[in-house]
Formats: sequence, structure tokens, C-alpha cells
Amino acid sequence: INNCVHHVFENKVQQQPDAVAIRFYFDKNFKNETTLTYKELNRKVNKLAHYLQKKGVKPEVLVGICIPRSPELVVAILAVLKAGGAYVPLDLNYPSERLGFMLSDAQVAMVLTTEKLNSQIAKHIPSTAISNIRENRNIIDFEIDYNPKNSVTIHNLAYVIYTSGSTGKPKGTLLTHQGLINYLNWAIQEYDFVKGEGSPLHSSIGFDATITSLFCPLLVGKTVFILPENQEIEGLSEALSSETQFSLVKITPAHLGILSKLLSKQSKVSPINSLIIGGDALIAESLSFWRKYSPKTRLINEYGPTETVVGCCVYQVQTQASLSGSVSIGRPIANTQIYILDRYLQPVPIGVPGELYIGGLGVARGYLNRPHLTAEKFIPNPFNTNKTQDRLYKTGDLARYLTDGNIEYLGRLDHQIKIRGFRIELGEIEAVLTQHPEVQEARVTVQENSNHQRLVAHIILHSEIQDSGLEIQNKLHHFLKTKLPHYMIPNAFIVLSAFPLTPNGKVDLKALPKVEEVIKTSSSVAPSTSNEKILTEIWREVLGKENIGIYDNFFELGGDSIQSISIISKATQVGLKLTPRQIFQYQTIAELAAIATSNQPLKTEQGLAAGFVPLTPIQHWFFEQKLLHPHHYNQSVVLEVSPDINFQYIEESIQQLLRQHDSLRLRFKQENTGYKQFYSYPEETIHASYIDLSGLTENQKIEAYETALECLQKSLNISSKLVQAALFKLGNNQLYRLLFIIHHLAVDGVSWRIILEDFALAYKQLSHQEKIKLPAKTSSYQDWSTGFISYSESEKVTSELNYWLAQSQKSINSIPVDFPVENSANTVGSTAKICLSLDINETQLVLEEIPKRFKTKINDILLTAIVQSFAQWTGLRSLLIDLEGHGREEQLFENINISRTVGWFSAIFPVVLELGTIHNTGEALKCIKEQLNRIPNHGMNYGILRYLSQNKSVRSKLKAAPQASVIFNYLGQINPVQSEFFTLNISESSQFNRSPDQIRRYLLEINGFVSPNKLQLNWIYSQNIHKRETIEYWANHFITAIKALITYASTPEAEAYTPSDFSSARINQKQLDKFITKLKKTN
Repeated sequence: INNCVHHVFENKVQQQPDAVAIRFYFDKNFKNETTLTYKELNRKVNKLAHYLQKKGVKPEVLVGICIPRSPELVVAILAVLKAGGAYVPLDLNYPSERLGFMLSDAQVAMVLTTEKLNSQIAKHIPSTAISNIRENRNIIDFEIDYNPKNSVTIHNLAYVIYTSGSTGKPKGTLLTHQGLINYLNWAIQEYDFVKGEGSPLHSSIGFDATITSLFCPLLVGKTVFILPENQEIEGLSEALSSETQFSLVKITPAHLGILSKLLSKQSKVSPINSLIIGGDALIAESLSFWRKYSPKTRLINEYGPTETVVGCCVYQVQTQASLSGSVSIGRPIANTQIYILDRYLQPVPIGVPGELYIGGLGVARGYLNRPHLTAEKFIPNPFNTNKTQDRLYKTGDLARYLTDGNIEYLGRLDHQIKIRGFRIELGEIEAVLTQHPEVQEARVTVQENSNHQRLVAHIILHSEIQDSGLEIQNKLHHFLKTKLPHYMIPNAFIVLSAFPLTPNGKVDLKALPKVEEVIKTSSSVAPSTSNEKILTEIWREVLGKENIGIYDNFFELGGDSIQSISIISKATQVGLKLTPRQIFQYQTIAELAAIATSNQPLKTEQGLAAGFVPLTPIQHWFFEQKLLHPHHYNQSVVLEVSPDINFQYIEESIQQLLRQHDSLRLRFKQENTGYKQFYSYPEETIHASYIDLSGLTENQKIEAYETALECLQKSLNISSKLVQAALFKLGNNQLYRLLFIIHHLAVDGVSWRIILEDFALAYKQLSHQEKIKLPAKTSSYQDWSTGFISYSESEKVTSELNYWLAQSQKSINSIPVDFPVENSANTVGSTAKICLSLDINETQLVLEEIPKRFKTKINDILLTAIVQSFAQWTGLRSLLIDLEGHGREEQLFENINISRTVGWFSAIFPVVLELGTIHNTGEALKCIKEQLNRIPNHGMNYGILRYLSQNKSVRSKLKAAPQASVIFNYLGQINPVQSEFFTLNISESSQFNRSPDQIRRYLLEINGFVSPNKLQLNWIYSQNIHKRETIEYWANHFITAIKALITYASTPEAEAYTPSDFSSARINQKQLDKFITKLKKTN
């Protein structure tokens, strides 16, 4: 520890001059690179170091480095150290004002750069002190290339890194050579750096974790692999899929999850000796990918604030250990002491939380130009035993010693927090807010909603300011963008007339209003940013509502998961990238707009899909039934069209649909091993039928129309044709009927919305003499189905097996029947339908009011009523039921977008819903809601396990489980496609869809949907098994149960929470109810 970093580097140059020190990749494909050997690197460093010394660089002189990731960056850092100075990293991605302050505060002697500096940055330093090392290459190259001499010692400064500061300005932390070399020597030995080829440099130089990846390789003769700028995680993913065997990779927990997802799609992961995770609290579950697919990689949790040189405490995760929750931060590194103390600086007992203090060689000198803050944070060591332990750094972190000697990190004690790996002083945001001329005071808090942290700014305006809340939000957002990094800009702004105070006169932060409370008491807030305006228009179109504010909740407005797909699709078309999971997680426009990305749209093949397509779980489900008439299993729609419709345009539009939506060209061939699926040639055409019934009497017309419908429905063949269309002329003064029939193997409910939208657009363009131009294709059904092959064996899927097997171990009740069930009895031809509905007001209450009061979704409400009414009918308190979802809630695969993809995506999965001893209406809703929320991943993975698992035992066990006799499917809000040419006729759209001889899988099918503005439920049963009055009894009790929920929701005590509303808390319903009651008593 008596040498500086550059001294060790020089020794390594002598030992292996021709070894590769740097590999720099020009692109993300890692095909174009440049290299520097240790000898070549040292020559460049020495020339620049001599140049710097002539410019006055020596010990304790600061030099700013404002260079993107490149060989020049490494040269500049080493040159500053060799010249005797200390480097100050300046990230070009920071706002100009922030960089300008850092330059002014640091009073750097000069700035090294390879780019022309922004004028807002350059004005803070004399132009003579800015050196563009590319432009000055001719001068620098004339310098001598031997190692320069300097008087630097281990007690001099090595670097100064700026972190968030509570005064509104970032603060510079002063780190010495002694602390740096102590950490690096320890890391090289502990992380066994001699194994492997080196480490990738992929993060910002302003982040001190980069130090490990930069210096460790150069001190042991390994290689620094420099990844391209703007390719941090994507580039790292590509690097880890190469042949390189890395010694070490360092990453934050937030980026670890993204990296794991990217790598899960790769065919291989390069061996890594040590994977170091640092910068934020580490959750054990985030390591599952690495423990499974890279078991030889050492997984290490590294803790350490900037003030103690990168890392001061580490914990190696044991490969076979059972882990959950937060991972320990372990034990201190060499020459480092950790103390956990109470407010009196006395050690706390094992297991008792206290503040974490750090002592030893790594402790920083203090903060640049901040003597008072230095004195506050760097205190005399009350346990001092030698000179190296004379000071402690007061971290503000809460921690405790565990019985095994490891340390558990528990969070922050003060006003400093971490979000997504970034350490943020809330006081800095407050200070910058008060610089705005209209803001008198500001307080910033962190609020959590649906496991999502967000920054909320509470502000008091100067009394003369008359701006509306919307105007001031817009002003402040734009103001902060020029002064703070993006991760420090609040997600929401709340304007108050005064702050709440505690009895002793301090601001009561806990009493500041939550965003949700403000929303409930205020009118809709109009959009201000571009993203908010775009999303508001999309919500209005999809939800059919004009008065939508940016804080209105999607589900409380009556939105459902099917409509979320439409929102994603329309957002994609205008350049905003969203996922289904994000709409469930961020349920307001304000939150979605903040996280929506407008990057380059996903590059999707716009040509015609070809080749074989693996069967999906739902298609396996279809063929498993061994249907008597597999060709006659369709979905259809009937459109009412004007008599002046152009038949040629109809055919041309349909032909364009076949080119646009490849699934309509699917074909199926039966082989010895089962059915195979492939795309047919696009040249195949669909000729629509023209059927004139206008010359018949009304009775003849009805009979002929139905005969034609039945004949057309029978005409499909899964080996040759999945689509049929016909135009019916019923009379000179009557609207025509346009029939579309598509086999269910190629279409689902969401697909119909897409098909009808595109048909309407294509026909409109032709009628206006325009060329057909439909929205860009999204990922193909082939892409989606192929993704299941590797995904089916992932831990995310296999870990759910016990849950699904447990469903079959519960008490299973079948629905009673009126007549014996025989294989031949339950046919499609024997079915009848009972249709019940709510009125418009009742529907609105179900869609909007109950979700607001109970934080529920529509399925929670409908299934509660189904189970309650089943209990009323049978006296049984549980029901095994299959649920059918649209299958698009989960974005299972990265770089796959199916928001406008046509195909059968449905997911069918079983669940046993139990009421137990609960009879109270509100308690029943909470009970069913919690059971549904416990279903992993919206049931998507059940079918994957059931049909795609490579483990035959898994498939057999799930197949042998009890089968539900009831299926429920909520189809969402069926709003007519807006077209000047046609309207949807729902009543005629499902006739003859299946062969009457087809054996039904279920005794009862319950389908719910909203149209037009009324909730309707169809109860489809076999008259060979049930009497009409039996199913009517159940259905009527369902309506009674729904109306009871509506009535209950209007009572003052109805508002209720359940444990799933607080996903970060480990609490049961009883504990939660007790806590809520206590809160209400204390007002």
C-alpha cells in the first residue's frame, strides 16, 4: 500500500510490454476494434503526462476529464496520475449547469477533452485551460515517452468525485492514493482477478464503481474492454455473449435485472470469474438467473459509499445457499473497520439496528471547499488505536450485525435516498426548486405506489403568483431539466398554501399529502408534456371518455387488460414504447408519460413471414381435445354496410389483410407426432362470396341467410384455408351484411379489433383513390411461439410448478347436473344461452366505483359474484374454474412486441376460488381479490408447463389434475370500430361458429363483456345436462351478488385495502385491518 496506482502500472508495463492493455469496440456488434499494448498505452500516457506537467500539473492539482469512453479516457486518467495530479471525472450527460458548477467549485487547473465543450460549460474555465487532446496531438506527440518523475505520495489526492449535495449543489469527495491502492490491492486478491482476460468498462466515469473495472486489469496485466458509449447494458449483454472470459464484471442491482433478461435470450453466457453487484440494496431473487445459468460465477454484493473508495464491505453469495429478501453486505475489506453505533456513538448489540460508521485507509480526506460538512460527516474515531484509524465516516445508513458476523443493510437514516442505484440528496432538489422565481419553499419526499418509488415535490408559491397548478408544473419540469440529472426530477408536483407543522414548529413531512389524496380532491389535471398529451388522446380514444386527467387511474376509469393492449398498440404507432406490465404498474398518465421511452422503434420484419411455426400452449390445448370436426371451430363477425359498398374494394382490402397479418395464412398438417404449423404462400387469394337474397320473401330470406351462414362456417379447412368472407344483399332498402369468418387457431378477441381497424383503414384509403398503407407490423406469431422454446425451461416458469400442482390438492367441487353426463350429450348443438345484463348506471359503478373503493379490477368483482352465487345455489364454498385471459398481459420476451399482432394468444388456466367461512360482501371481494392476485404471472405460465415442458413428468402431473367444468372469460369493452362504412352487428356474429356435433369441454361457459355501455354475461350450457331454470337460478343469484357489491361500495365503511395493495409489506389481512382501524381512530 506504499505505491500509487501508476507505479504498479509501470511495473506491469516492464513485465509484459506486449500484452494487450485495451480493446476498444467501435460498435455494439464487437467486430470493429482497436487495441493498445501495455507498451503503447504507457508511451501515450507518458507523453500526455509530460505535457500536463509543463502546464503546471503536480500533486494536489485537479484536472477535469470530460471524455467519452474510449482509449483516450484511459490515457487521460493515467496521465493525470503520472503527472502527480488528481482527476475530476466530468460526465458529458450531466446538465450544463451542473457541470459548470463542478468546474467552478473544483477550480481545476485544466480540462482534458476530445470534443468541443458546450459554451455553458466552457465559460466556467479559461479557454487556455481547455485542452482537446485530439486537436493537440501534434504537440503532445513531441513530448518524451519515458516515465515522468513527480513528488506524489500515497497521501496526495488521486481523484475527486462529485455526488448529490444537500445544499442544492453537488459536493466533491476527496480521495487519496492510499485509499485507492488499498481497495485495488484487496479487490485484485479477493476477486481473484488473475483468472480471466480482464473486465468490461461499460459505465460512466462519474460513477466510482467504474474504478474497479478500469484499474484492476491494468495492475495485473489483463485487458480493459471498453464498450461503446450509449451501449451500457445492451453492449454489456453482447460482450457477455462473446468468447471472452471476463475476470470481473461490475454492475448495479437495477441494471442486473435488465442484463439478466437480455442474456436469457442469448444462446450462451460467457464465463465470468466474479460478478460484483454494488450501488444499491441487492435482492436475492435478482440473482436466480446467474445461480442457475452461470453457477461457477462468484456472486458478490459490494457495499461502500463514495467517501470510502468504491467498496468497503463485501459478501459472497454461496451458490447452494437458500436466499430470499435483501442480501447481506458482509464484512469489511482489508484495513477497514465497520462500527454500528447508537446516537451516543456507543456500539449497539448484535441484531440491534444502528448507524453505520466506517474507518480505515479508505476514508476520504473530506469534501472539497466544505469544511463544516466535512466536520459533520468525518468525525474523530472514539475507538482510535492507531493513526490509520483516527477518523470515521458517518454514513447515515441504518444497519445491524448478524449473529454470523455479517452486516445487514436496512436503509437510509437521513434525507438522502437511493432510487435505481443513484444516490440523491432530497435537499439538493429542494434547493434547486427554490431557485425558481415563483417558488417560495419546497419539500421533496419519496412516495411508493405499487412497489414503485417516485419523487414528489411539495411547493409553496410566492403569494403574487397566479399560475394554475398545470402551468407551474410545466414550468418547474422544464426548469429542473436544465439543472438536474433526469433521475432527480420529481414525478409529481403538489402546490400547497402552507406546509403542515409538528407541535414544535417543524415541517411534518409525514403529513404532506400523497399524490393519490390530491387526485381525489381535485378536478382532472390536463396534460402538459408531449408524452402526457399523446397518452391522454390515446386514453380518450380507447376508453371512450373525454374528461381524462393525467392523475386519473386507468382501472378506476373502467379500463381493463384488453384495452391496455390497444393503448400499447396506439402508443407504438406514434413512437412511444410501453409494455403491459408498465400499465399495471404505473396506472396514471403522469406516471406512464414519465417512464415511456421514445427510443428507436423495435425493428420488426415488415416482409412476409415464412416457414414452420412451433405450436403455442393454446394451440396444443386445442389439438389435445381431439375434436370430431377440428376444421369447424371458428370466430366470426357480421358487419352492417351501406348498399353502395364497393365489392372490389372489399376483396382488395381482405387480400391486404392476408399480407399484413401473417397468421391468417397459417396452415396445419397432421403428422405421426402431431400437428405441424406453417405459413402458406401470400399469392393465395381469398375470393369473397356475393350472395343476393333480395328477391326472396322475408321468411325465405331468413332461412336462406342462416343456411348460407352455416355452409360458409363449415367451409374452412385448417390445412388449406382459415379465412372466409361473404357479402349479403338482403333488399334494396336494407343494409348489406358483410360476414368475416376466421378459424380460431389464427385469431382471438384482441385480433378482431386489429383486423377490423385495418380493414376499415384499407377500405377508406381505396375509396379515396389512395394506396393502401397500414400501420407497421409488430412481431410475428412465429417470433412469439419460438420464444417459448427456451422460456419454457426458465426458472421463472419451472418455479411455478408447485403452485399449479397445489391447486389440484384443494377441495374440488363440481357443479351439480340435472341429467347424467354422457360423452355424447354435451354437444354444441345442445347448447342454450341465458343473457343477463346490468343497466348503464350499474355498469359504470362496477367498472369505476368499486375499483376505486376496493382497488380491484373487473375480474375480481365478477368472479366474486360468481363464487358467491355458486355458494348460494349449492351451499359449496369453493369452485374450481378455468379462467381464460387474452394472454398478452405479460411481455415474456425482450424485443418482442405483439400489441398489433394477429393470432390466438389466449391463456387458459385453473384456479380454485374459496370463500371459506366468509359471508360478508366486502370481505368476500377482498378474499377473492387476494386469491386472484396470488396467481403468478397472470396464469401465463400454466399452459407453458402443461404443454411445452420438456419434463414428461411435469406434463403428466398437470394433465392428471382435476379438470374444471366451468370456464370464465371477460372479453372487455366491445366498442364498435369507428368507420364511416360499417357497424358491427354483435347479435349475428357468433352463429354456427362450431359444428353442432362438437363435444364441449365444459359444462358451463360464462362470457362477460361491456356493449354498448352495459355489462352483459352470457351463460352457455347444454340442455342435455342442465334445465334452463337451474342455470337461471345461478345466473340470477349472480346478478343479486353484483348488485349487493354495488350497494356495499356506496357505504362509508366500504373503502378497503388488502395485503396485495402493499406489495413491499409482509402483512396479512387481519393485521392490515387492525392497522387501518387504528389509523381511522387517530384520524
